[in-house]
Amino acid sequence: KRQWGTHRGLQLACDQTLGLLGFGEIGRPMARIARAFGMRVRYWDIVRFPHLEAEYGVSYAPWDELFGQSDIVSVHLALNDKTAGIIGAREIGLMKPGALFLNTARGKLVDQPALVQAIRERRVSAALDVYDPEPVPADDPLHELHADLSYNVALTPHSAWQSPWTHVRDSLVIWNNVLRVLRGETPEYLVNR
Repeated sequence: KRQWGTHRGLQLACDQTLGLLGFGEIGRPMARIARAFGMRVRYWDIVRFPHLEAEYGVSYAPWDELFGQSDIVSVHLALNDKTAGIIGAREIGLMKPGALFLNTARGKLVDQPALVQAIRERRVSAALDVYDPEPVPADDPLHELHADLSYNVALTPHSAWQSPWTHVRDSLVIWNNVLRVLRGETPEYLVNR
């Protein structure tokens, strides 16, 4: 079995297929990065983007095929009524043995107990930045799996979005919105409740 994060079993990126669940604002840059490493990139989204496939060097994959053929499944979906719990035991069961499940989107997109079971059975590895619930309770089995390096589980505290430039960009957006409001214009990125 592939062991992510160990020299003995680490696969070269150029030999891997990255499956992106969602091909929006975050999925597209991920595709560019993966292509720079020579990875094959496939994506699934609720809408297909044929006009972007050549530009990003990606191909569309049906839902089941993406799970079954990807060495890494990376989640980039928005959380809403239609996507809550969209990745369940069935989807996790479709993944290649030893595949890596990567979630930096939202914890509630995934049936977390089903993912934990697949990790315990050593069918998949995981790198998680988001959870359900958040923060991860102290008695959650993910902590135990993370502590045992043989399970190949990486946990981060919902911090994957942060970089020095994130703060610069966010500050610029905030101040530009203040200017828009002062000019009587509609601010960008309004969130409806």
